[in-house]
Amino acid sequence: SEIATVEAELKAAVEAPVANGDDPTAWLPNELMIMVLVLVGWAAGCDPCARVCQRWDTMVKIPTVQMQIWARRWDVYETGRRKPQTITCKYIYRLVIQGDRVYVFSKVHPKYHRTVVYNRRDMTIKRTLATGISWSGDITVDDAGMVYTSDVNDVEVRSGDDGQLVRTLTGHSNVHALVVDAAGRLYSGATDKIIRVWSCSTGACITTMRGHTDAVRSLAVGANNVLFSGSKDKTIRMWSDHAHVQTLCGHTGTVVSLAVGKDGTLVSG
Repeated sequence: SEIATVEAELKAAVEAPVANGDDPTAWLPNELMIMVLVLVGWAAGCDPCARVCQRWDTMVKIPTVQMQIWARRWDVYETGRRKPQTITCKYIYRLVIQGDRVYVFSKVHPKYHRTVVYNRRDMTIKRTLATGISWSGDITVDDAGMVYTSDVNDVEVRSGDDGQLVRTLTGHSNVHALVVDAAGRLYSGATDKIIRVWSCSTGACITTMRGHTDAVRSLAVGANNVLFSGSKDKTIRMWSDHAHVQTLCGHTGTVVSLAVGKDGTLVSG
């Protein structure tokens, strides 16, 4: 189709190496450059645009530009001009996007789960990580590409490249939630009502955080590495430097999901 042809041409142009690192669009004012980025970015993605030159790398990181790119992409899908790619899994617990990879943590049997790694561009399977035994759980990925998955009472740390088991973190009872902050620390929450803090580089347990009166079911990291924890006790706790800062109330059931937006807004469910 005409749209597919244009997409292919845009992707080829964006991904082509630029000689001597020169910016072929240097003559364009910023206002027009943003329009070009929006037109190219929705089809090729922000990451390829960032590799074109320093100027593109800088501009594509501007939140307002990113919002325009994703708004354009959403419009293309919403109007039916482009069909979304789909994957079929049973009981998806968590989906994580990191770089060019999509990690899907799903249930494949009443007692077993697995993690499948997809290529973000075409959603082809790159690899399947080892199957674990758990009725629920979580997955998170750090900046080094290490994959952390819960497996009943343990947290398994695997290489994102080959899926090999690097280490196993023990000490919990029924791990439900995992998240990594920008400082290289892994947080894990479990039925034992405890949040454990681990060093991503060494696997050592740094400290534990207590206060919830029931299972910790969700975790999220906000600005300045502030941690939010949701629990079966119907509350959300806010932590800074591993110390409790505030308790948020209002839910009438278990808080199973937390997310922090780029503007700092906390969303819970």
